[in-house]
Amino acid sequence: MDDAAAVAEMADAVGMKPWRYLVLTTVCTIALSACSSAAPVEDAAPAAATFGTSVAPTSPAPTSRWARVLTGLDRRRALAYASAEPKSLRNVYARASTALTADRRMLRAYSERGITLTGVRLDLLAVRLVGRGSHWVRLRVIDQLRRPVAHAAGATMLLPQDQPTRWLIGLRRNAGGWRIANVHRLAG
Repeated sequence: MDDAAAVAEMADAVGMKPWRYLVLTTVCTIALSACSSAAPVEDAAPAAATFGTSVAPTSPAPTSRWARVLTGLDRRRALAYASAEPKSLRNVYARASTALTADRRMLRAYSERGITLTGVRLDLLAVRLVGRGSHWVRLRVIDQLRRPVAHAAGATMLLPQDQPTRWLIGLRRNAGGWRIANVHRLAG
């Protein structure tokens, strides 16, 4: 099946005109990246060297403790999308997080239309600690949403990949470990 036929089939499955479906999937992909994971800071030196510079998507991923925490949260988020289970996002976000509300809303919207997403993963390009308390951390992050795949009515469609995006992410520690408390997009 070619791309045009796949778009038409996916659009038909959710009751939309193909051009509106493409616009929606593009907007949702951008919105998904806005709800990305966040993490605390500790090993900031390696990431600090690359943060603020032009980071190519092929750059090696940061390997700090906080990058590993963010990667773990991102994996949990990907599982929530693949299983179409909004409740499992509580393993990613702090209870009162506005990013949790936005991600649950988006996941429910996909689910109500019979669409599941796989490959909703972020490539971390840079992570730098900018603040820390006993139960919270604040990180500057550059990430890039990979190309997720939408599945509906027996058809699949590769969604667009976004550009590297800069975020200020706050993490909060609770009994279950680190969770994303807030996410703010940074200019640039």
